[in-house]
Amino acid sequence: MEKFTLYDLLGLFLPGVLFIFFCNVLNNLYNVCPALLTSGGSDIGIGILLCFALVTGAMLYSVNFYLEKKAGWYRWLFGMKKKVADLFLEMTSLHQLMNTTLNRKAVEWYGKEIYFSKDRFNALPETDQEQAKDT
Repeated sequence: MEKFTLYDLLGLFLPGVLFIFFCNVLNNLYNVCPALLTSGGSDIGIGILLCFALVTGAMLYSVNFYLEKKAGWYRWLFGMKKKVADLFLEMTSLHQLMNTTLNRKAVEWYGKEIYFSKDRFNALPETDQEQAKDT
Protein backbone atom coordinates (compact mmCIF):
# COMPACT_ATOMS: atom_id res chain seq x y z
CA MET A 1 0.00 0.00 0.00
CA GLU A 2 1.23 3.47 -0.84
CA LYS A 3 1.74 6.19 1.73
CA PHE A 4 -1.26 8.27 2.70
CA THR A 5 -0.12 11.87 2.21
CA LEU A 6 -1.46 15.29 3.07
CA TYR A 7 -2.42 15.64 -0.59
CA ASP A 8 -4.58 12.51 -0.32
CA LEU A 9 -6.17 13.72 2.89
CA LEU A 10 -7.04 17.10 1.44
CA GLY A 11 -8.22 15.46 -1.79
CA LEU A 12 -10.78 13.57 0.28
CA PHE A 13 -11.41 16.07 3.03
CA LEU A 14 -11.90 19.36 1.14
CA PRO A 15 -14.61 18.09 -1.25
CA GLY A 16 -16.45 16.67 1.77
CA VAL A 17 -16.21 19.97 3.65
CA LEU A 18 -17.42 21.90 0.59
CA PHE A 19 -20.29 19.46 0.05
CA ILE A 20 -21.39 19.77 3.69
CA PHE A 21 -21.05 23.56 3.55
CA PHE A 22 -23.23 23.85 0.45
CA CYS A 23 -25.77 21.42 1.89
CA ASN A 24 -25.94 23.67 4.94
CA VAL A 25 -26.38 26.75 2.75
CA LEU A 26 -29.24 25.06 0.87
CA ASN A 27 -30.72 23.97 4.17
CA ASN A 28 -30.66 27.53 5.49
CA LEU A 29 -32.22 28.89 2.28
CA TYR A 30 -34.98 26.33 1.83
CA ASN A 31 -35.27 24.95 5.39
CA VAL A 32 -35.34 21.33 4.21
CA CYS A 33 -34.21 19.82 7.49
CA PRO A 34 -34.30 22.36 10.34
CA ALA A 35 -31.85 20.48 12.56
CA LEU A 36 -29.32 19.44 9.93
CA LEU A 37 -26.13 21.39 10.55
CA THR A 38 -27.31 24.72 11.81
CA SER A 39 -25.60 26.12 14.85
CA GLY A 40 -28.87 27.30 16.36
CA GLY A 41 -30.61 24.08 17.28
CA SER A 42 -28.24 21.18 16.84
CA ASP A 43 -25.40 20.02 19.00
CA ILE A 44 -23.23 18.28 16.39
CA GLY A 45 -19.66 18.10 17.58
CA ILE A 46 -16.85 19.30 15.37
CA GLY A 47 -15.28 15.82 15.44
CA ILE A 48 -18.42 14.17 14.09
CA LEU A 49 -18.71 16.87 11.45
CA LEU A 50 -15.09 16.36 10.34
CA CYS A 51 -15.57 12.58 10.18
CA PHE A 52 -18.73 13.06 8.15
CA ALA A 53 -16.82 15.41 5.80
CA LEU A 54 -14.07 12.83 5.33
CA VAL A 55 -16.54 10.02 4.60
CA THR A 56 -18.52 12.24 2.23
CA GLY A 57 -15.34 13.27 0.44
CA ALA A 58 -14.30 9.63 0.06
CA MET A 59 -17.69 8.78 -1.44
CA LEU A 60 -17.47 11.72 -3.86
CA TYR A 61 -13.95 10.64 -4.83
CA SER A 62 -15.11 7.06 -5.50
CA VAL A 63 -18.08 8.18 -7.59
CA ASN A 64 -15.88 10.57 -9.57
CA PHE A 65 -13.26 7.86 -10.20
CA TYR A 66 -15.92 5.38 -11.31
CA LEU A 67 -17.61 7.86 -13.66
CA GLU A 68 -14.29 8.99 -15.11
CA LYS A 69 -13.37 5.40 -15.99
CA LYS A 70 -16.76 4.09 -17.13
CA ALA A 71 -18.91 6.95 -18.41
CA GLY A 72 -17.90 8.64 -21.65
CA TRP A 73 -20.50 11.39 -21.18
CA TYR A 74 -18.90 12.35 -17.87
CA ARG A 75 -15.48 12.90 -19.45
CA TRP A 76 -17.09 14.89 -22.27
CA LEU A 77 -19.18 17.01 -19.88
CA PHE A 78 -16.18 18.08 -17.77
CA GLY A 79 -13.75 18.48 -20.66
CA MET A 80 -11.65 15.38 -19.99
CA LYS A 81 -11.70 14.33 -23.63
CA LYS A 82 -8.08 13.22 -23.94
CA LYS A 83 -5.85 11.06 -21.81
CA VAL A 84 -2.98 12.79 -20.06
CA ALA A 85 -0.54 10.69 -22.11
CA ASP A 86 -1.99 12.09 -25.34
CA LEU A 87 -1.75 15.64 -24.04
CA PHE A 88 1.85 15.03 -22.96
CA LEU A 89 2.82 13.77 -26.41
CA GLU A 90 1.35 16.87 -28.02
CA MET A 91 3.50 19.21 -25.94
CA THR A 92 6.48 20.70 -27.72
CA SER A 93 8.04 23.10 -25.23
CA LEU A 94 10.19 21.67 -22.44
CA HIS A 95 9.45 18.13 -23.66
CA GLN A 96 13.02 16.80 -23.34
CA LEU A 97 13.57 18.31 -19.89
CA MET A 98 10.25 16.96 -18.64
CA ASN A 99 10.96 13.51 -20.08
CA THR A 100 14.26 13.30 -18.24
CA THR A 101 12.88 14.51 -14.93
CA LEU A 102 9.67 12.46 -15.05
CA ASN A 103 11.46 9.31 -16.21
CA ARG A 104 13.85 9.56 -13.28
CA LYS A 105 10.85 9.45 -10.92
CA ALA A 106 9.15 6.73 -12.99
CA VAL A 107 12.22 4.50 -12.67
CA GLU A 108 12.12 5.01 -8.89
CA TRP A 109 8.41 4.24 -8.63
CA TYR A 110 7.74 1.74 -11.43
CA GLY A 111 11.17 0.40 -12.31
CA LYS A 112 10.92 1.53 -15.95
CA GLU A 113 10.66 4.66 -18.04
CA ILE A 114 7.10 5.54 -18.96
CA TYR A 115 7.52 8.93 -20.67
CA PHE A 116 8.67 8.87 -24.28
CA SER A 117 9.40 11.39 -27.00
CA LYS A 118 6.88 11.44 -29.81
CA ASP A 119 9.22 9.58 -32.20
CA ARG A 120 10.12 6.95 -29.62
CA PHE A 121 6.46 6.51 -28.71
CA ASN A 122 5.43 6.05 -32.35
CA ALA A 123 8.14 3.39 -32.74
CA LEU A 124 6.52 1.25 -30.02
CA PRO A 125 4.10 -1.53 -31.01
CA GLU A 126 0.40 -0.66 -30.69
CA THR A 127 -0.10 -2.80 -27.56
CA ASP A 128 2.86 -1.17 -25.82
CA GLN A 129 1.53 2.27 -26.75
CA GLU A 130 -1.83 1.53 -25.10
CA GLN A 131 -0.10 0.11 -22.01
CA ALA A 132 2.10 3.22 -21.78
CA LYS A 133 -0.96 5.48 -22.03
CA ASP A 134 -2.72 3.63 -19.23
CA THR A 135 0.32 3.69 -16.94
